[in-house]
Amino acid sequence: MNTAGFLLTGILSVSVSAAVADGISLTLPHPPRDGDRVALEIRAGSIGHRFIQVSTESGELLGSISTFGVPAGKPGGTFLVPVPLDAVHGGRLDVRLTISGSDGERTPTAAEVTGIRLLMAGPPGRPDSKPGHE
Repeated sequence: MNTAGFLLTGILSVSVSAAVADGISLTLPHPPRDGDRVALEIRAGSIGHRFIQVSTESGELLGSISTFGVPAGKPGGTFLVPVPLDAVHGGRLDVRLTISGSDGERTPTAAEVTGIRLLMAGPPGRPDSKPGHE
């Protein structure tokens, strides 16, 4: 999935490590309409041979992020995780991030998940599908 054409609709405004422990709640600027697409943009730091599981607060797996192939100690990069519209309730998406690997599962640190944003775009051709449209 390409970030081009997505509107930034929510930014995590608290420290990632504090929010991850209690779950993360992001709000859309308006309820999704027919054809809207929603995705999470997650910036991963160095996570070694682990992966980040992204799920809803109710436990539905939205996706996994793996940075295999990234040189040790280097940031993992930016990843998009598509979000089904039925995971958004009352204009809000509640997610939980978990680091998983051979050493088990745990909450990611702020160095492992350096940012998260909720992106939303309308279908191609609709005027509000262009970035910057209010």
